[in-house]
Amino acid sequence: MISANFNASSATPPPDGGPPIQPAAAPKTWNDLTEIEPRLINIASDAAAQRWSLARYEAMECRVRRFVGWHARDPRLGSSAAYEIAVSHLAGLMRDRSRRGRR
Repeated sequence: MISANFNASSATPPPDGGPPIQPAAAPKTWNDLTEIEPRLINIASDAAAQRWSLARYEAMECRVRRFVGWHARDPRLGSSAAYEIAVSHLAGLMRDRSRRGRR
């Protein structure tokens, strides 16, 4: 039986009929993502060390998909918004490296 406090739009009813379980807050920044999934830091280090190219971008994107986006194991990282945060940050690191290399 669902408790009287249950709000279907914001919480999950617990199996024991106790207070509703609130969903975890969605990550909003790169730091939020790395607190949940520290392995993204390794991908960032690799991205920062490479010049931008389409092949390198696609390889980085493939690595990111293991941890962030629709196929993420952690449901907090399973949104398209989390994926966009990760890919935008990492692509920016690659572009910055490419710009530094032209000087």
